[in-house]
Amino acid sequence: MPKKSGVLIAFSAIVFLFLLSYIALPWLVQTALTSSLSKYDIEVTNIQFDRPSWKQLSSRSFQLKSLSLRFEEQVDIDIANTFINFNTPSAYLVLVNIDSIDIRINKPSSNNTVTDINLFDVLPSSLIDDLPQVRLLVNSLTAHQPHLELKAFRIDLSNGLLTVQTILGDGFFNKSSKVFKQLIDTNILLKINAQNELELNISDTAAKPLLALNLKLTKQGELLKGDVQLDSTLNAFEWPTINGNAISVNSNQLVSSNQFTLPATQRFSIDEITQLTGVTKIQNTSHFSNQHTAATTKVTTDSTLRFSLDKGKFRLTLVDPKQPIVEINGYLKRFLMPDNNYKMMDELGTLLANLKEPLTIEYDLLADLNNPFSIIDGSFTLEYIEKNKKLIDVQFSNMEVITPENSHRSHYQFQTKGNLHLANIYRPLDIENLFISKLRGEVNSRVSIQDHHLMIQPLSKNRFEIHSLRFNEYKAKTLFVNIPNQTLSINLNTQDVSAMKFALGGQNLDSNQLNIKKWGLTANASLQQHKMSIRSSIDAMDLALLDQTYYIPPMIIKNQFWFKDLSATKASLKLANICNDPILFANWQPKNSTEHLIDIHWQQTFSTHKTFRKWLNTPILPFDMTGGSFAGDAVLELTKGETEFKQFKVSLHDAQGVYQTGTFKGVQLQLSSPSQQLRSYKTQQAVTFDTFYAELNGHINELNMGIKANNIELNGVLYNQLNEWHFKTPLSKATVFSGLVEIQNEDINFNDTIQLELIVDRLDLSELVRTQNMDGLYTSGKLSGRIPVHYINGQFNVSDGRINSIDGGKIRYTTPLSQSTNINDQLKLTFDVLEDFNYTTLNSKIIYDDDTLLFKSAIFGRNPTVANGRLINLNLNTEVGLKGALETMRIQSGIDLNIEAFIRSKIKHSNNQYYCQ
Repeated sequence: MPKKSGVLIAFSAIVFLFLLSYIALPWLVQTALTSSLSKYDIEVTNIQFDRPSWKQLSSRSFQLKSLSLRFEEQVDIDIANTFINFNTPSAYLVLVNIDSIDIRINKPSSNNTVTDINLFDVLPSSLIDDLPQVRLLVNSLTAHQPHLELKAFRIDLSNGLLTVQTILGDGFFNKSSKVFKQLIDTNILLKINAQNELELNISDTAAKPLLALNLKLTKQGELLKGDVQLDSTLNAFEWPTINGNAISVNSNQLVSSNQFTLPATQRFSIDEITQLTGVTKIQNTSHFSNQHTAATTKVTTDSTLRFSLDKGKFRLTLVDPKQPIVEINGYLKRFLMPDNNYKMMDELGTLLANLKEPLTIEYDLLADLNNPFSIIDGSFTLEYIEKNKKLIDVQFSNMEVITPENSHRSHYQFQTKGNLHLANIYRPLDIENLFISKLRGEVNSRVSIQDHHLMIQPLSKNRFEIHSLRFNEYKAKTLFVNIPNQTLSINLNTQDVSAMKFALGGQNLDSNQLNIKKWGLTANASLQQHKMSIRSSIDAMDLALLDQTYYIPPMIIKNQFWFKDLSATKASLKLANICNDPILFANWQPKNSTEHLIDIHWQQTFSTHKTFRKWLNTPILPFDMTGGSFAGDAVLELTKGETEFKQFKVSLHDAQGVYQTGTFKGVQLQLSSPSQQLRSYKTQQAVTFDTFYAELNGHINELNMGIKANNIELNGVLYNQLNEWHFKTPLSKATVFSGLVEIQNEDINFNDTIQLELIVDRLDLSELVRTQNMDGLYTSGKLSGRIPVHYINGQFNVSDGRINSIDGGKIRYTTPLSQSTNINDQLKLTFDVLEDFNYTTLNSKIIYDDDTLLFKSAIFGRNPTVANGRLINLNLNTEVGLKGALETMRIQSGIDLNIEAFIRSKIKHSNNQYYCQ
């Protein structure tokens, strides 16, 4: 009985201990894990472990619902639904199946202590053989910063070989990235053996190899040495460009070898790793194309890099090779200026990048991510070759890039020098209808960035030439830009730009019927507080328009543009002569995205010291104003493809002056568009350049060409029809020789032969004859008639003018010749008749051609003392050289001195003599 009692007590004790262990199992698991992991500075922050069922206990399997770990206060790991099985039919001692692992890296605390670690102790050769045979399955492993998602993650440890297999998920990639989408679901295989060899293979979903990496670690005294071989093959791969297009990588082969060493004793922190050094050789060959061409372009890279890492400071040096570091062969223009319809795109080209001096880059791994690196030395060249001719040759030297932790003190600097010579450029900057035959350039500038300012300092020669440019209907043989020595400052925060000097010029600028053989300007531009100011000095030029050449004097243009969100909101222009005296003002402002308003106005008063020609700074105008005022105002609306006048008014007030053949006084002139038509332009035909219509009203007190015309009245409309200018007048008139000369109901086409009829009414014959200054001649009477005038090729012509007397008159002509005995009887009779001739009818036919004015006159009348006072028919032909006669009359009237001074001042403009002064 005592024996049975002892057995019962022992059995009960065992059952009690088993039940106690089962009840305390969650606490025991937590205690065991906490104690075991604390040796490795791993803290258990949360654990959820339910008591296993009898079935789980009997099969030696357990489920850990959640486990949260923290490693040195820097890494948080959340593990969900872990199944552990110790009863495995395979060679593995333990099978672990995990639903998901989530890893978060926290910002390290400043007071964390970093311990030394001997890398030899963590080599695979020191660990793998001592680890149990385990299989670990993780359905989803997610890491943050950087974001990484792995699917079907499996670790097998058996027979001294660690094998990791997984699939790259889409959590690692930008969902909108075309590049990274192609890498989703790639297979990753990692093998690590006890000989310290690592093999990494990445393949696509079709099991085609994408990347193969082999790493061999060896001990070399106190140093750990590594040899890395990388081989990558990519096919049918797309890479997007900035403009939204894509480059198709048909094939890419990368081969890289790397050797590195570092001391075995290190501290496990990026800023504590010391004396890591190595060298890398990279060889890469790519064939790619784009959607504009099926032809491929080949890119070859061959470079050697030396690198080092010491306490967070990473240095990379690109070593000077014997061959180009990058070589690109193919139809490169098709990528820069894509248009396969042009033969000019079919030229094969070669782009070379050559290293002249080793390029060294320093990278501070602990610095501000916006300013992480510095370039402290190096120079390289870019060359573009086509048909064995070097078209681009640019060298970048004296490079210095410094980016300390304090980003406000970052500094970037380099010098660029070289030449450009490009041919057959189509649509540069993607501007439609723009074509350039050749582009030449010389560049020599120093560029630096410091304190958020971009500094550009052009040195000796900076010149660009564009040859055979065509843009829509505009063509130019040559355009050039010269940039002199200066320092240009650009504020990268506010986009303000300091004053910049440059010169523009060109030859043979053509547009339809307009041509400028040579033009040039110098300018000074700046951008401050969203306002751009440009001051330009334009050289004198000759403008050919409609077979006529016009001299354009040198001028000053001051422009201002206001911007908001990179869009112009308004602009102003001041046009002045070279002496800075304003000529006109203009303002521009958009109404909406397709409609714009331009307001142009001017106002000037003239005197003998400030004449019209001095105002426009040109002595070659055919007239000059020495008094009065000249004003104008025009409002234009620009729409797509059209220019409309909303308001137009030009006026002269009390103008006086001189022209090549006479003088004028008291000119009142107004040219304006009808207001009612302008107000209703939306419902009626718009007033445009092609349908210009303006009223002309004018009055001139006196026009003196030797023959005076007074009280001149001009009334009519000036209009444009089918690109031909017309003046239509119902009535324009002038007082000449105390009578009237009128133009009635005429439509004058200035682009064709001008034909009009002058209506003469009651001209005083005595005043007309008096202009000839003939001694002994006295006449009286009034004349009326019609004179058809033709004007063609700069010449006047009258073929059949007729004037007639109205009421008769008198002719009294006495001359000593009448008493001479050396004249014939017929001439003596004529003189006798004209001594006291009372005519009843005077009819004259007028012919004018080639400066000869011919009067064929038939005069009927009586002389009481001749032929008993019978009716006499007298035929007289009078021929006058009009230019000489007018010149004589101008001398008699005293205006010839003014005209002579005016003509004498019409000298050719000299670039170093400004007429306005």
